[in-house]
Amino acid sequence: MAAKNAISVSQFAEHFRLAWSGVRGVVPHGHQGLIEDVAHLPRRVGLAVSGGADSMALAYLCRQLEKTPIGGPISVTAFVVDHRARAESTAEAKTVKSWLSALGIDTQILELDWSQISGSQDQSTKSNAALSMPTAFETHARRLRFQALGKACRKNDIQALLLGHHRDDSIETTIWRLATGARRAGLGGIQSVARIPECHGIFGVSESGKSLQFTDPNNNNSKRKTDKSIYSSKESFATGGVFVCRPLLSCSKARLLATCHENNIPYVSDPTNFDPTLTPRNAVRSLIASNSLPLALQGSRILALIRSSRDLLQVSSSLSDQLLSSRCRILNMNLRTGTLTIQFSDVPSWMDPLAAHNSPERVRQIQALTLRRITELVSPFPQNHFSLRSFEPFVSRIFGSTEQAPPHGNVGAPKPFTLGGVMFSYVASGDNQTKSGKSTWRLTRQPFMKNRAPTTSFDLPFPTEKKISGRKPSYTHWALWDDRYWIRFSLALNNKQKKHRSTLSEDGFQGSGLALQIRSLQQSDFQELDKDKVTAIRLANLRKLLSSEAPGPARFTIPVLTHTGLIDNPLEKGKLLALPTLDCPLHGPHLKDTNTMEIVVEGTSWILRWAWMFKMIDTDALRLMGRPVEA
Repeated sequence: MAAKNAISVSQFAEHFRLAWSGVRGVVPHGHQGLIEDVAHLPRRVGLAVSGGADSMALAYLCRQLEKTPIGGPISVTAFVVDHRARAESTAEAKTVKSWLSALGIDTQILELDWSQISGSQDQSTKSNAALSMPTAFETHARRLRFQALGKACRKNDIQALLLGHHRDDSIETTIWRLATGARRAGLGGIQSVARIPECHGIFGVSESGKSLQFTDPNNNNSKRKTDKSIYSSKESFATGGVFVCRPLLSCSKARLLATCHENNIPYVSDPTNFDPTLTPRNAVRSLIASNSLPLALQGSRILALIRSSRDLLQVSSSLSDQLLSSRCRILNMNLRTGTLTIQFSDVPSWMDPLAAHNSPERVRQIQALTLRRITELVSPFPQNHFSLRSFEPFVSRIFGSTEQAPPHGNVGAPKPFTLGGVMFSYVASGDNQTKSGKSTWRLTRQPFMKNRAPTTSFDLPFPTEKKISGRKPSYTHWALWDDRYWIRFSLALNNKQKKHRSTLSEDGFQGSGLALQIRSLQQSDFQELDKDKVTAIRLANLRKLLSSEAPGPARFTIPVLTHTGLIDNPLEKGKLLALPTLDCPLHGPHLKDTNTMEIVVEGTSWILRWAWMFKMIDTDALRLMGRPVEA
């Protein structure tokens, strides 16, 4: 029986190929060219191996595929996480590594750093927490585990991290979601491919690592030619990152056990996985194992529910695409300020392709899905952060009502509203668009609450004599500000001072380094610029720039760079330096490159450079609304 049920290498290769093909639905159209081997198996593969039968069967099959490249040559690296929650965890991790090494798999042990959560590395404290608060402990452990795995994949240039989830896991997850109130598309089981979770804000791991750059033809670039030192037409947004792939989702747990037994693969069983008193998920697993669930919740019924839910999601996505392409048109998109101007068209209900074969309730759901996709282009929140139900009350303001005439006409201009972290402001037009069935809205990041604006600090050590002699600037790490902008900086001695390095000791500049901070632009900043006696021409150009790029309250949602002193000698109040995403220095002479500025520290002139990119965005939505992306 074991030989009959064991998974063969050719079967695994086909499962892997089908699972990885799902990356097409996860990666937007404009990003797919930068994802390694979208049409084939990825060449570099990471494995998350716990030592259980699921992950050990996966490791064995990947090793066989590596030796017999049915789907093309692949390179496999296994990662074993030492959670360090128990005294014996390190020895257990080493044992699993020895099993994998015996299979010929390159293996790395990743030790979790609990200090960033618990503030302590004491193993007895973590063990007690695991027993007293199992759900909270499991949540913390999951976050640290995925972050360690994500960083390891980045270090090893791996985009595909394989997990050993199987069909029984998907059934279990769906039953648990049913119990927690999930409906419709929320019952689609476990995804075969998804972006790595728990890694938000880690560059090169979560939706980042590379960039796409384009010039927006809808922005009036001719005006920007008036002052190249201030205006810049280049815009970049992030792409790349790590994906988790589950190639065994169509296989049962029994087949994975058979694969281990048939091929003499060692594995360990954790009895706590079936203890119903520890976690709600364990309770579901125990009911399934004991065959205690009613007929409606048996495996075959749940698998049918999963297929139905996925079909519904696919149809919903297709109808949302139709809505974007037929009734939404981008007039202007400005990544420098995170603003978007869209024209929405109303059509009579009898002409609406959505309303033709769908109930009003179903149409509202599709409209809500579409509205969420649109807001996520400029929202400071992660994808799907807000439920679809929260969007439904607002769809009539944008798309009109399916049951009555659109709420335009002679009732005055629609009022602004905030939805999904985005402010919608109606844009008046001289051609009275509302009477022609069209309305235009400007979307900007929701204004910051008082004393709640985000700040991100950067420490730039003054470069040593050796680093100064180098040609390439050394940048800081990329940091995510307001969940919208990736930003980094570099500091170099001004070329004109390299002949006179009397201020440099053997260790570098006499001082630890420069302290910078990114925050949002504020009304008081204009008063500060006036006090600093900024030239009238520069201040006028700044106001003109903001009026064009970020009109109204939108200007107070863009990042501004401030100098907060030396690392070991902070200033009482930061000094304004630049608007980095607008490539607009606020002090010093205009330099050739707009993303650089001169800054003088204790009589020594330095060149400060910055680079930025907008967060990853749904380029499929842009393309459907008439804004194709050019790599």
